[in-house]
Amino acid sequence: MIHLLFGTEDFLIAEKKKELCRVEGVSISSFDMRETSLASALEDAQMSDLFGGKKIVFLNDSYFLTGDTSKKITHDTDALLDYLESPNPDSTVVLVVNNEKLDKRKKVVKELLQKATSTFEAKPLYNAEKWLVERCKVYGKTLTRQAAVIMQQQLGKDLFLLDTELTKLVLAVDNPTISEKDLEGVLSRTLEGDVFKIVDHVIYKRSEALEILDDLFRLGHDSIQILLILAGQFRLIHQVKAIHELGESPKNILKGIHHYRISMAEEQCKLYSIEDLQQRLKDCAELDLQMKRGYCDKVIALETLILKWL
Repeated sequence: MIHLLFGTEDFLIAEKKKELCRVEGVSISSFDMRETSLASALEDAQMSDLFGGKKIVFLNDSYFLTGDTSKKITHDTDALLDYLESPNPDSTVVLVVNNEKLDKRKKVVKELLQKATSTFEAKPLYNAEKWLVERCKVYGKTLTRQAAVIMQQQLGKDLFLLDTELTKLVLAVDNPTISEKDLEGVLSRTLEGDVFKIVDHVIYKRSEALEILDDLFRLGHDSIQILLILAGQFRLIHQVKAIHELGESPKNILKGIHHYRISMAEEQCKLYSIEDLQQRLKDCAELDLQMKRGYCDKVIALETLILKWL
């Protein structure tokens, strides 16, 4: 058998590789195709296992199937064409391509797509909520949609991170259903998630904004990076406010932004005028310039800006 795995979502590829390895008594070989010739890897696939069992041979980073022109090692793709004609029935060859596209102009790619036992494309997930809900079922529990929304909002779309945090929740929560209340004190903190909390505290005039900011400084986060995320969130709130004043729906116009973030911005923008939000963005732009030119102490300047907003 010959399987082709390609795409940029490494977690999904890793999961597919685990699935293929769930065969009792199988031996596994792995080759880095930037270090090993294709002929050598396929020679291993053609050889019978020492103990007469089945074997899986992973050809990792098979970049020669893409448009990558780097030639750290020269691959004889005719060797793969020959193997496709006469594969070893006791071996499963898995070609792994960490790229979103295959070069379908190449003869070897055309033949592989026709003759592979299976082809798996690991596309990045635009919306990780559904994946989180389904993944939680694998662990024997139910994750509410709102909890999934918050997890994506605070942690982003890194499936490795999301899966790690989900595993922690499954172990920490005794109930069969994991709700948003269960996330508190369990989810790992991320810079973006903490900055969103700062914005929320600033908008509602809560001093906790400074406490979170001090925590971020203690954790070694850069002031300019924090400021950029702050500015990005206020920019979104400004856009939502402007769209509302035009009588339109932000969710219909702001494509590519999660509806949860837009819903939060819709609530937050009620406390500001367009002029107020424009001033916030101007404050961010001016401080960014001062920081980059070295005109101020970055930490003190950012704390001062937050105090001004409170």
